[in-house]
Formats: sequence, structure tokens, C-alpha cells
Amino acid sequence: MRDTGRLSLIFTSLCIAVIPTKIAGQELQELIGSVGGCHYFDRSKLGEVYGFRSDANAREAAERIMRHTGLPQNFTIMAANIKNAEARMDSQGRRLILYNQEFMLRILAGTGTDWSPVSILAHEIGHHLSGHTFTGKGSMRPFELEADKFSGFVLHNMGASIEEAKAAISLISSPLGSLTHPPKDARLAAIANGWLEAKDMKSGTARAPIPPPQSPGRMPRDCVTLSAISEETEPRLCPAGYAVKGVKCSGFYCDNKILECCNHPEPHRQFQPGEWSSWFSEERRGRENYEHRKSMVVVGLKCKGSFCDNISLQFAEAPGFTHCNQTSFFSEEGSGSMQCLGNAFVSGMECKKPYCDDIALYCCSIDSQ
Repeated sequence: MRDTGRLSLIFTSLCIAVIPTKIAGQELQELIGSVGGCHYFDRSKLGEVYGFRSDANAREAAERIMRHTGLPQNFTIMAANIKNAEARMDSQGRRLILYNQEFMLRILAGTGTDWSPVSILAHEIGHHLSGHTFTGKGSMRPFELEADKFSGFVLHNMGASIEEAKAAISLISSPLGSLTHPPKDARLAAIANGWLEAKDMKSGTARAPIPPPQSPGRMPRDCVTLSAISEETEPRLCPAGYAVKGVKCSGFYCDNKILECCNHPEPHRQFQPGEWSSWFSEERRGRENYEHRKSMVVVGLKCKGSFCDNISLQFAEAPGFTHCNQTSFFSEEGSGSMQCLGNAFVSGMECKKPYCDDIALYCCSIDSQ
């Protein structure tokens, strides 16, 4: 039966100040700080975050969502000066749901359905109920898909159609995704999966599981592309459990280096970041123009000097990755990229020509490639 209560989140304008006073009828509640959380899309706001008393309709929507889970509400919902919406733990261990009121108004106007802001709140509540906020890792692709599925599941039980449950993601999600969030089609599929699962449970039928395309004990390959690295940028690191699978060059002298990070199909192989290598470049003879380590894989890169001339690699232990080979050299003038084949990962790099213009990869795996 459709939940007939009004689900529209009516938001007042959000005013931010740094003094404890009343502004536009709202009392500034507290400084929450810059603790990371699981956000709906894009990255978390950096810097100070202030929490305000949430409006009555937002609180009512959260209460309605929780009634359809059968669980007690063990979090506090607050309006805040963040980019969109977040589930987070504060420094006292409290569970918080934060949302930007103006963001919710834009979603409501853009989709034309009251269910859109409700689906966003349901997504963030799903992070808390799934235990994601206890990990301290913030947004991760698997976490986001689990929260999307929960949102679809609970919105079906509240009476939303499948299109209404997907409306917010359809409007704002990136087609390509990001380091922390999956692409739009994956998020829409997760919402639909949750919605249909709830529909099957209500009708008393069971949906047959889809056979996985991979062998037993293996999981699908998932890869993300990091932002370009140069001497002007901060180091770039693969997500937790991922390692570098390929490298792409752009700009003069291969100035900008772009890493492709992938997981390993065997779930127990989770690469954890370790130490950084010493700096290497083409000016140095012999050992110092490359860095290569067997039984280790690369999980990060940083550089310094003009055109990213000096390179340092971050390694993670990878026991058994001893079958290694070196690729041909590449730069931005030619193919512009190189990738390790099969289940091999990058375990080192070598460079030559001025400013490390040409790069070769060392690729290692457990099996001979």
C-alpha cells in the first residue's frame, strides 16, 4: 500500500555563520568538524562543517523510512553546509545524517517528484544500517551500491514506483563515475535490484539469482582511473585493495601520468599500501633510472622536478608475484599508454630520454603470462 503521508522535503534557505546566533529563524547547532563520511555523489566538503536543526518534513521522512525497516532510528538528522548529503560519525561517535537544504530543493525541482529527496535520505540511512560509517573509509564504490540497493528496496515498500526510486540518480549521477562512486548505469541497476527484491518478497516469489560470469572463488574485475599526476599535484593512490594495472601519458615529455587501478579477481588478494621508493630519473645511470620489486605491486605514484622528471612509487606486498616481464617503452607521442596483461600488475617502472619522457612498465603476476 502506498505511503500516503506527504513525503516532500520542504526546506528553508540555508544560511551559514561562524557565530552562535539565530539566523533566519534557525539556531546554529554546533561545529561538527571535518570528519569524513559517505556522501551521495562527488567528494565531501573539506573544512569546517556546521550542523543546523533539520526541518520537520525531513525528520518525518527519516522516521517513515525507518518504520519500513522495522529498526529503531539511532541517528540524528541535521541540515548542514555540505555539498549534497552524507552519513557520517562525529568525533563523539554519534551517527549523523547531514543534508544541504538547497541541494534538496534543486533535486526536487529537477526531477519533479517528491520521492527524489526521500531516496537520497534512504541512501544515506543505508550507509549507517550497513555499517559503512564504522569503517572510517568514507565513500567507496561497493558501499555506494549497497546503499543504492537499500534505497530502492525501502522506497518500494513505501510505495514509490521504480522510476521514482531512480529519479535522483538519473538526474545527477556521473555516467563515468569517480574514484569513490560507481557510474550511473551501475547505480541505477543497484536501485532497481533493491526495488525488485522488495517487490518479489511482497508477492511471495523469489527471483532466481543470476549466475556469476566468473569462476567460483573469483570476483569481477573492477578498475578506476585516477586524476593526472604531475609535479604540481599531490601524490595519487589507488583505492584500498587495488593496484596499478596500466599507465597513460599526456603533455610534453609525458608530463602528466594517469594511473589505472584494478582489483585482483581473487578476493583474498587485497593490496595494502606500504613504503615509497627512492626517487629515480633518466639522468642517473644503472639502477637509479628504474624501480622494480618482485613480490610487490605499485599502488601509488608521485613526482617532482620539471615535467615530472623524478618519480617515486608506492608499493604494496604481493606474495607470489614473481613471474615478471618488461613492456616496451611508450610516451605521449606514440600509443600514449601501456597496460599489464592478464592478471599481472605493475611492479615497477623504467624511464629514458630527457625528463623521463619514455617509460616502460615491469609487470608481475603469479602465473606466467
